[in-house]
Amino acid sequence: MTDDIFGLRLTRDLQAYAEGGLRPIDVLAIARGAIGTGTRPRASRAGFVLVAATADLVAAARRRTAASPLPLVLVAALLLVALIALALSGAGGRLLNLPTVTSPSPAPMVVAPTAAPPTLAVDAPAYEAIYLRPVADGIDVVAVRPDGQERLLRRIGTTLPDSKFPLVSDGSVSENGWLAISTSSSGQLPIAAYGLFDLSNPTRDPLTVPYPPVIGGRWSPNGLFAVSSARTCAADGTCWMAINIVDPRTGMTIELGRIGLFGGGPSIVWARDGSGILDGGQLKPVQGGPDVAVDPGLLFTDRRVGRGGSLYILLGPGGDCPGVTAPTIRERDLASDFSYCNGTDWYVSHDKQERPTEVIFANDGRSLLVMLERVSGQRHTAVVGRIDSPGHFVQLATYDLPAGGSNPEFSVDPDDSAFPIEYSTGPSSGVTFVQGPILHRDGTMSAVPAGSLAGYVPGPLVESWPGVGSYGPAPVPTPTPVPVP
Repeated sequence: MTDDIFGLRLTRDLQAYAEGGLRPIDVLAIARGAIGTGTRPRASRAGFVLVAATADLVAAARRRTAASPLPLVLVAALLLVALIALALSGAGGRLLNLPTVTSPSPAPMVVAPTAAPPTLAVDAPAYEAIYLRPVADGIDVVAVRPDGQERLLRRIGTTLPDSKFPLVSDGSVSENGWLAISTSSSGQLPIAAYGLFDLSNPTRDPLTVPYPPVIGGRWSPNGLFAVSSARTCAADGTCWMAINIVDPRTGMTIELGRIGLFGGGPSIVWARDGSGILDGGQLKPVQGGPDVAVDPGLLFTDRRVGRGGSLYILLGPGGDCPGVTAPTIRERDLASDFSYCNGTDWYVSHDKQERPTEVIFANDGRSLLVMLERVSGQRHTAVVGRIDSPGHFVQLATYDLPAGGSNPEFSVDPDDSAFPIEYSTGPSSGVTFVQGPILHRDGTMSAVPAGSLAGYVPGPLVESWPGVGSYGPAPVPTPTPVPVP
């Protein structure tokens, strides 16, 4: 390597270091990266390590450039970096430990453990729902048991520090208890931010994550948050397709770059083991690097994607696929290149008064959960069923929609045992969506709690958290008095 090439690489690395602000560094690793040995920079907090490595660093540099001696000015620059780092570490005992942004690298992201394992509650339900409710001075975070008993966990304020916009009253929760709530925005990219709140520790300040408000962020099962990058948008406004992975416990961020997101929405879809997110028909590893093939046994957090990347599609007569004479649920896979006319038919409705309105995968990633709409005169009935193999439909629950209701949809809890229902009313030019009840697999039905559903967390973990008061019935809203003339 010539002196000029070595100097350019060293200048590039030193400039990147200066622009990143104060942070732990390892001069030996930086020098080796500049020399071209393939070693990537790693963080080090001990200043004495930097100085102890300087002699080896210079020797390695001289061996690498034996044919063309290393200019003394470059050696001096390396020594200066080491001395500055040593001085900073001596001033405060250690360097500032700020969140860093790393480029895609084969090095795996290390998920930081909590300070101490929580003491899990016994005799708690398998899962509890987390709801968000707007109140006058903030947002209430409420845990709701399957039997409807609930407890207030905490109240979150209306804004994030340094944000120009208020928080909205919906969000998403991770399985290990981190809550993401977004601010509203001006509609201009990339001005919006997520606040990431640790529900197990009300005294911990939220982590603020700026992002362009085009698609929503998504939690992995192990508590990593995937979100659109807030870096400078390209002229075509597609910066939101570049995805970052954020660990809220450390503030560490890995930039994955542009991702082929799933669906027409589109959406971020995590592998259920937290190993990566869908990138077109492949998997982008969570630590970055080249895509890998989707393992046939891999499950996903998004119920629209089944085991190994299998998918479904609703077909009807008169569409693009010849031979479809009735409403049909057809399975395909990610490798089918959207040739959905070829696939396995799991359900065909031969009753003209019955049609599927929504299909998702069951928890096993293979069976299907289906919402049917049955029509008899003026009555519309929502029917939840399960299909474990093609043609084998088993009814789980039903609900007669109120007059004027149609097009029922549903979601499901992690155990496939509770199905919140939603339906539409009104003319097609002014459709209104209405929240219906929760249908249970055991045939019972319960009212939907007030607020917006953020997700589900294991009950033993939820009941180990601090909160306000104890579990009890949902409070009944106080009626507003009507003035008497």
